[in-house]
Amino acid sequence: MRGISDLLNTEIEGFPELKVAVSVRPKDLTYANLSYIAFGFGHGDPVAIEKIALALEFLNLGFSEHYLDEPKNTGLILGDLCYAKALGMVASLPDPTYAGHLSKIIKEVARRSFESQGEPLVWVEELTAAVFLGGLAAGLTGKLLDDLGVFGRSLGRLIKMELLGEKAPLSLYDETARLLETLPNGAARKILKSIISPAAF
Repeated sequence: MRGISDLLNTEIEGFPELKVAVSVRPKDLTYANLSYIAFGFGHGDPVAIEKIALALEFLNLGFSEHYLDEPKNTGLILGDLCYAKALGMVASLPDPTYAGHLSKIIKEVARRSFESQGEPLVWVEELTAAVFLGGLAAGLTGKLLDDLGVFGRSLGRLIKMELLGEKAPLSLYDETARLLETLPNGAARKILKSIISPAAF
């Protein structure tokens, strides 16, 4: 994603520990990319989508620090810092609901982690479901916004299985493709269709 990596590096200036954490994480910017693709389903505020994309990447880094890293105290502190950065990114936007959505993601990941006794990469589905935030920034409403979130969660299951080195069943690809068909036809849907191809994984 052009520019997002540079913006992310700018946001962590002054936090040397966070710079180290970012430097050792793969920066594929999956969630930023997905939010930008979802933004393509409508027409909205480019400043809002930029902040949302950064916020989702900060959440991803925060979850990685909280649930994967040792020593634990350092991971917890860095995770808290990332959550604060994520919420700060959207706090300045005119629509106050963005911060509420991010807060719900953090709480849901914590709930699922407690209930699953440490399910690996528990946050992946929650962040891919948050692709709907890109649609929200693009002006989408109602059922279309809900459909985008449902599709994102199904896509998250595919991405999570790939990250864990597991082979996803064809039925999951079929279900994700079916959900994609509920979204408007156009360039954004074509990009997403290429992402969910088994060959892409």
